[in-house]
Amino acid sequence: MLETGKTFWKDGRFNTVACISEGSTCYVLGVYQKALAEKYAPVLFAIMVAGFILGGTVSASLRASAYRKSTLDAALRHAVAGETFVLNYQPIVDSRTGLFTAAEALIRWNLPSGLSMSPDVFIAAAEETNLITQISIFVLKRVESELGEFLRCHREFRISINITTKDLIDARFNAALEAYIENKGIHSHQLALELTERRSISTRDELSALKNLLDRGYHVYIDDFGTGYSNFSYLGDLSVDAIKVDRSFTASVGTNHLRKKIVGVMISLAHELGMGVIVEGIESIDQMRYFQSLDVWLMQGWLFGRALPANQLIELLSAPWGGFQSSGNDLATGSVG
Repeated sequence: MLETGKTFWKDGRFNTVACISEGSTCYVLGVYQKALAEKYAPVLFAIMVAGFILGGTVSASLRASAYRKSTLDAALRHAVAGETFVLNYQPIVDSRTGLFTAAEALIRWNLPSGLSMSPDVFIAAAEETNLITQISIFVLKRVESELGEFLRCHREFRISINITTKDLIDARFNAALEAYIENKGIHSHQLALELTERRSISTRDELSALKNLLDRGYHVYIDDFGTGYSNFSYLGDLSVDAIKVDRSFTASVGTNHLRKKIVGVMISLAHELGMGVIVEGIESIDQMRYFQSLDVWLMQGWLFGRALPANQLIELLSAPWGGFQSSGNDLATGSVG
């Protein structure tokens, strides 16, 4: 036990070993536990109380977190079983013509209290509890029921939905594609599957499943591009149809933020690889013109329209002009077909 710098308890005494650096003389310094306790009783008591409070706080926090998680999990399972989610659709515009060429299906969860649960929260929870594929299947089913007739009459129009890497290798999801898309007379090229870049495709089974979807005619996009696994080999291996530039890069337009410097490189990379580009979060004419200067034409955002229920989207698309029309006559307009 006599090692330099070591402390230990022995026979009711607290001991520490110290040596003189210039020589070989060492000392064992000790104080009895009783004397130590009497001298530092207030400090020890304060430490004990603080430890008790901290431990209680941490324990309560963990219990509250576990309770919230279990409550959210139960509510999510109930919502999946009862299909109480709703879909809204945000138009995607070809900024050269002003025509709405596609729309993204965005899932919403309206709680009985009247409040809405953020998709960032419940989608993450669904991924943890393996409910995510059931939600993806719900989206496919609802798209067909709400927009199936419109899609069968307008073959050039496309709906994009968000999926995860888990969906790729889940037999239930592929069966749902057949049941709600192919067997319902909707062409595969009318559906785009958006894979978030925050979760990389890494296994051979995932890559094989992705290739199978592309071979069947489905379009595949990389969503939230620039926020996750952006690299040449990743994009080269996937051979997807398009990337979607994340709204955080759109917001950097008109600033000196580093993201603005990166976005040009990202778009050049996509063009070099023969991929399309769709920009999210367009809120101003200046942002639209900036991306047009980079030969990017497909865009979505509040400038062109917010996410709408299916009936309002169909009404908008069926209007005589059928697209976006700015007050400054920046775009031409026309019908969707």
